Amino acid sequence: MALGNAPIGSGGVNSFLTYAAQIAGGIVTNGVIENGRLYALGISPFWLDDPRTFYASDVAPFWTDAFKALTYETPIIEPTVAIEGATMTLDLDMAGEAQAIQYRFAELNPIWSGNDLDAFFRADAEPFYADSNFALIPFSTWPGQAVANGRSYQFRFTTGAGSRRGMIGKCRLLVDVPDVEVRINDYPVPQGGARLPFYGKTFAKIVNVLLTLQADGGTAVRVQVLEKSASAGVLVACYDAAGVPAAGTVDAIILGY
Repeated sequence: MALGNAPIGSGGVNSFLTYAAQIAGGIVTNGVIENGRLYALGISPFWLDDPRTFYASDVAPFWTDAFKALTYETPIIEPTVAIEGATMTLDLDMAGEAQAIQYRFAELNPIWSGNDLDAFFRADAEPFYADSNFALIPFSTWPGQAVANGRSYQFRFTTGAGSRRGMIGKCRLLVDVPDVEVRINDYPVPQGGARLPFYGKTFAKIVNVLLTLQADGGTAVRVQVLEKSASAGVLVACYDAAGVPAAGTVDAIILGY
């Protein structure tokens, strides 16, 4: 059971570039948006120099072109689900020559990093921050997947120059968080209800709770989840045939991440 997988909604998804052709804060080099995708620009002009003939020989193609290297750098990305240990993968639609995917960490700079004797305020014409609020390390090759460690990230996608036109389409970061499961057997629920224990495990979100009411000789005929709280716990209560709260014994499986 993979509750943390992004396709069923328990993980997180960051979209860098979508088919809606919205690029927020990214840097595109030698590219143009066509039909919701990024395409490399051509380098061959349609009109040639004046002394050259417009038509070539009968067997030569009318239109030939070569394309520039296309590069797209994403903005600084903070994973949708900020859980350390989550697995990050890319859902990417990309084509062209010599494709490359790179990434790097983006660390927040401290508000003050000067010497103790330096003035807090700079000259009137100087910015309050001396540099970007993010300190970027050099890009490295994307290994196919990475484990989130609470940092922010930046990605760079490149297609090489050549006869095949570079294209970058769907571009999403999928975050698959580690699943957490707690199994509880023979837990006594008093008449007023109870919160089920996590037995030392920690949840960011509870996705599902499976309850089984045992026949323990009491009057309870059903058990119900009243609240699924990752911080306070799962609140359950048992009821008799008339809908009156009753004591009961339950087995439970708590699923989440």
